[in-house]
Amino acid sequence: LTTTSWVKVNNGATEKRNNYKLVKSAADLATELAAGGGTKYLLTSNTYYEINGTIVLTAPIDLNNAYISGLDANEDILFRSSGNVFAGSTGGSIRNVTITGGGTVFAINGPGMATSSTLLLQNTIIAGMASVGSISNIGLFFGNIVNFDSNTTGITYSNIGNLLLNNQGWFDTNNGTFETLTGTFGLVEKVSGFSSMNGADVAMNVSSNPTVGNGVLFGTVFSGTTTATSGFINRYSTGSYPGFNFNNNWIVNSPGIDRKST
Repeated sequence: LTTTSWVKVNNGATEKRNNYKLVKSAADLATELAAGGGTKYLLTSNTYYEINGTIVLTAPIDLNNAYISGLDANEDILFRSSGNVFAGSTGGSIRNVTITGGGTVFAINGPGMATSSTLLLQNTIIAGMASVGSISNIGLFFGNIVNFDSNTTGITYSNIGNLLLNNQGWFDTNNGTFETLTGTFGLVEKVSGFSSMNGADVAMNVSSNPTVGNGVLFGTVFSGTTTATSGFINRYSTGSYPGFNFNNNWIVNSPGIDRKST
């Protein structure tokens, strides 16, 4: 074959990933916005959405058990200046992105803590948001390597079968209460990472006396100073011994707060 121009050896027609969509702007989610009735981006279940660049959202994303991922969390950004970034009653996966802009990150109320619903958050930066929001009634939430920076209000977890928090980094640029637990949990395991406080910051609030089958707080470093009367931990109001923050269902071994085991 003689030719004066380049010819593709494989045009890629049969090599493209199934259930995949590249998102370079919110316009690439027009089909999902229509599916959500114009009020939300309803993602297609079990589809991988690759974020490329800064996506300026005009509505919340309903994950619908889909996967959102960038290649570089510093470059691949979900931006929303107000309103929720993620809202709905299903799980899914969020990876390798920055979430910023000033709105609320999560408003997720799942089908129940005894269900197989799963929400994964990994290698993600959450910065400059009015609120990290709330996640409730999920079978499993797994947050791994998450950077929280300059958020006005933290997150509330409620009624989760397995709450796994690994390498969560809360910088002292955040304000208010970082993590609040309410309701019922089968397992809470918060391992490694750090919570650094100043002003009137509180690292954890368990004052509503959440019911926890097994609680493990291990290796998370609590540091800084706070003017909050509770100190770093807004402790259980009942069921804990004087001078300790948690009840007997917890094992605690973290620098900066009381060590406790049963």
